[in-house]
Amino acid sequence: LITRQLPNRLFAVSYNGAVTPRLFGTLQYSQKHQSYRNNGGTSTDIMDSPFRTIGANPGVVPTMIYGGQYFDANDPEQRNNRQVTGSLAYVLSSPRYGTHELKSGAEYFVSTGIGGNSQSSTGYVFATDYLTEGGAVVRDPNGTPIPRFVPGQTQIWNFQATRGARVDITTTSFYFQDRWIATPRLTLDLGTRVEAVRSEATGDINAVDTWAIVPRLAASYALQESGQTVLYGTYGHYSGKYGQVQFGVNSNVGRPNEVDYVYSGPAGAGTDFAPGFDLANYTQVVSASFPTANVSVADDIRSPLTREFTVGLGRDPGRRGHAKATYAWRHATGFVEDFVSLANGVTDVPLVGTLTNKVYHNTHDLYRDNQAAIFESSYRERSGLRSTATTRRCSDRRSIG
Repeated sequence: LITRQLPNRLFAVSYNGAVTPRLFGTLQYSQKHQSYRNNGGTSTDIMDSPFRTIGANPGVVPTMIYGGQYFDANDPEQRNNRQVTGSLAYVLSSPRYGTHELKSGAEYFVSTGIGGNSQSSTGYVFATDYLTEGGAVVRDPNGTPIPRFVPGQTQIWNFQATRGARVDITTTSFYFQDRWIATPRLTLDLGTRVEAVRSEATGDINAVDTWAIVPRLAASYALQESGQTVLYGTYGHYSGKYGQVQFGVNSNVGRPNEVDYVYSGPAGAGTDFAPGFDLANYTQVVSASFPTANVSVADDIRSPLTREFTVGLGRDPGRRGHAKATYAWRHATGFVEDFVSLANGVTDVPLVGTLTNKVYHNTHDLYRDNQAAIFESSYRERSGLRSTATTRRCSDRRSIG
């Protein structure tokens, strides 16, 4: 067992103020640094590699860890970000065109991931079971479970991590919103957001270079001059997050190269069984993954898109009561999936052989629908809010076309 450190710090400074009697401005800068240190072993001797059970030996549960420490303290991980954002709001009013509450803003956001996700400080992980006797674990004099080396069954996983690998995903966005009180009974919200996203990773790898325009529209109309009953609706598009997991798949950031070999040497057991630690006895490749070799990202890839539509009716039955019913519908599509096909070609990797290329891009064959009915009510006494009740009914459907 080891004790890791997780230092995490956040800094933010912001300004909010009236620039002129009708112009209000905001400005903010923030940055976050999050680290994972001393997380794993430090030895580079193959004898200190971790072992992982496969569950082939009776009484052994698969995926158990024993032997050396898993992960690599020599490859500390960081998850950082920094942001600069600001906005301006202005009120414009005229008897002929109504009142416009205009707001625009921009944001510059950089998400940074650092680390090769090395699974072992030695670069190797053994996949094999330990000895058991009568259902109990057999241990050596040091208390360590005794590993078994079985030809054709035991494997060694070679992780070729790029320690300190880095990826930056930069999102630059602008938005504009006009809340237009056209008449005493009609209010419109007209807005849009434009965002451009680009990524840069170690090895001069650029997985994402795209942009999108997403609208945000809303309207509300008072059915009565008193404003007691209001009909409203909204429609908007929302882009998903550009995270490192999905949009760094063709880099070595968090994804080490991996080659898995099967054991072909003599059978034996123990941490002092030399043939089991001799790499010359592992010659047959059973699996391989090279993110920078046979993995690529489509040129026009982008984050999944969600379309949302709502319609509702609200009413104030009296001075103190309020009730509202809303129907909401969401449709998400454009999910990022990996496609492995000979149509994508093959790549020859030294010491491994020919690997089929894997390409990540968006698909509309996969989608997710969500519908909800939301009911809200409240009653206010003179001293404040007396009671609130909310009921939500929804259905969620995931489909593959």
